[in-house]
Amino acid sequence: EVSALAHRTQQSTSEIERLVTDIQTGTERAVGSMRGNTELASETLGIAEGANESLTVISAAV
Repeated sequence: EVSALAHRTQQSTSEIERLVTDIQTGTERAVGSMRGNTELASETLGIAEGANESLTVISAAV
């Protein structure tokens, strides 16, 4: 019975290790996606600011 309990404990430990690894991998992917989205948002802001400047110049010329 002690041997069976030790075996089950080992299985549970391995399962927990896999779960922790999966969570770490998912977290790393999420952080990577957030960084990419931040870069895209920054680019979009730059484009919008450029468009605003162009429209201001056009508006002033009219």
